Amino acid sequence: MKNPWIRLVLSVVVSFLILWFLFLLIYDEQNPIGFSDVVTILDDVSPAVFLMFFVIHLCGVLLRTFRFRFLIRAADAGVVPSLTPLFLVTLVRNMTVDMLPARVGELFYVGLLNRGLGVRLPACFSSLAISVWFDIMVIIPLVFALILYPILDAGMQTRLFVIAAVLVAVCVVGLLLLHPGLAIIARWLERFSGSDSKLFNALQKFVGQFAESVRRSLTRQTIVKIFLLTVGVRVCKYSSIALLFSGIASAGFPQLVGVDPGSIVIGLLASEAGASLPIPAFMSFGTYEAGGLAAFAMLGLPTASAGLALFTIHIVTQLVDYTLGGIAFILFLLITGMTLSGMRNVQDGEGGSVNQ
Repeated sequence: MKNPWIRLVLSVVVSFLILWFLFLLIYDEQNPIGFSDVVTILDDVSPAVFLMFFVIHLCGVLLRTFRFRFLIRAADAGVVPSLTPLFLVTLVRNMTVDMLPARVGELFYVGLLNRGLGVRLPACFSSLAISVWFDIMVIIPLVFALILYPILDAGMQTRLFVIAAVLVAVCVVGLLLLHPGLAIIARWLERFSGSDSKLFNALQKFVGQFAESVRRSLTRQTIVKIFLLTVGVRVCKYSSIALLFSGIASAGFPQLVGVDPGSIVIGLLASEAGASLPIPAFMSFGTYEAGGLAAFAMLGLPTASAGLALFTIHIVTQLVDYTLGGIAFILFLLITGMTLSGMRNVQDGEGGSVNQ
């Protein structure tokens, strides 16, 4: 399906159908709350809540930017972007990661970094891959901690244990693929060096450089710093959305006032999992709400209020991410002089002028 307009229409239809089904599923005749109430609820939320959410959100973006820059420098990328353009790239990445299903939008980070800032392609992919791995890995101790949460019944604890086991398996496999897996593949490809195929030779060179970038990045000196930065990113993310959840609950959902932070985090984790599914949903609408709603329902929260609260939170977070990401993308193009057509092909070069 090459036509982007057809993909857009399809994603909107998929999101609409999922949300429509969820709304029918959770509708409560005794306490009717409709999507039309969202504007009223948002209007009743204290401006201080939105301001605090925004500040904490930006702190998380800044920490993520520091992590990207640290990994790029550790990979010996040749060109290490300054903080300002890389901060813009991170904002664009936050926008596009929700724009496309299954986190395909992460590749925008690679394109902007390589074509706009001249960072070598292996370093782009290594910084992205290691960041994603740490993002998953740092959730594992959180999930294990939630298993011991006193309000959870045995069924919910079992589900969380299964989730933790899956995350552990994913992290182990991912780490083995990154190191030493890439190095092993690179050595295997070297056996066929001297091939007449330019494509094969380029692949062999890229895998070797990718493996070397990962090896340089995953040293004892760097792992602790990456881990701490990742913890900071997650703390900012969950605390900002938990704050927003509490503010929205106070404004329009009295049944959700006083929900404990652990339950909120469980719902947010489930929402993230739902949004990451390879379903062509528009801006993850529908899949995000479905994941969180399933968790909240198992926790015994009123589904009608919880579902609409998640939808309201999703609107706010997407509005912030798309506004900041859109502005950042325009500024990035102006600063770097990169054109939209320049994103279609990546290069393993030294280009880019914003590296001071």
